[in-house]
Amino acid sequence: MQDDHHRRHGHRCRAAHDEQRPGCACIDRLSRLTPRERLVLSRLTEEDTLEEIASSLFVSRNTVKTQVRSVYRKLEISSRTEAAAWARVEPHH
Repeated sequence: MQDDHHRRHGHRCRAAHDEQRPGCACIDRLSRLTPRERLVLSRLTEEDTLEEIASSLFVSRNTVKTQVRSVYRKLEISSRTEAAAWARVEPHH
């Protein structure tokens, strides 16, 4: 299952399986996110703008921008494309 997970998502968590530590580094990274950050992350897979995401969550665009930056920092990524890949992983963990 983990091999399939890595093939589908292509992120850099394979190294964790080669070390003596159990589990997957992606689980560690995802556990850093707050429930709200997880919600914002899930919305990044859609074609919605930050303004549309903010409106649906009843917050300002700046709040969503801050949450997105926090997600990027915690997941150690730098693009919405990478975030979308992580969002597709998140429900499986």
